[in-house]
Amino acid sequence: MAFRLRIRAVLLGSAVALTLIVTGCSAEPPTDGAPTQTQAPSPSDGASVTPSPAPTLDVPATMPGEIARAEFSPDAGPGGTPQTSYTAVSAVEDGVPFEVTGECVGDSVDYEVLRAAVGDSGTLLVSGTIECGTLNSSGFMSAPYSGPVQLVLKSTDDIEQAWVAVVAGTSG
Repeated sequence: MAFRLRIRAVLLGSAVALTLIVTGCSAEPPTDGAPTQTQAPSPSDGASVTPSPAPTLDVPATMPGEIARAEFSPDAGPGGTPQTSYTAVSAVEDGVPFEVTGECVGDSVDYEVLRAAVGDSGTLLVSGTIECGTLNSSGFMSAPYSGPVQLVLKSTDDIEQAWVAVVAGTSG
C-alpha cells in the first residue's frame, strides 16, 4: 500500500511539473494575449539609429611628376575584400628632389620607398608615416640613385582607406 502511495505521489508531482513547463508558468502576471509594443531607443539614449558611412577619400588621378603610387581600398578586391595596389609610373633621378605625399582614413600608415632596379631591388631609400585625417607630405628630398622605385604600405591594419605617392618636383 505504501508503495502505491509513493508511485501516485511521484506521478502526481511529475504531472504538476509537466503542466507548469507546458503552460509556461512564471512569476509575472498573466497577459491578455494581445501583442505589446516596445519603444525604440531614442538617439538621446546613446543608441545609434542608423550607422554613419565610413569616410572616404577623394583619391587624385595621376599627379604631374608622379613616380610611384600605393592605394589601399577596403572593398576593391575580389568579393569586396580589402586590396592594396602598387603602381610605378616613372623613375627617380639622382639629384632631382622628390616627396612622398598622401592621405588616409584611420590612424596612420607606414610606408617605404625601395629601389626596384634589377639586381638592386629592395634597398631602402626612405621610410616614414602618413598620419590620417589630413594631406601629408614628407618634404622634398633626393637620393643618390636613378631608376625605378617601389612604394610599399607596411601595414593596413589601422586604416580604412589610403593613397600614397612619390612625386618628383623642385624644392624652389
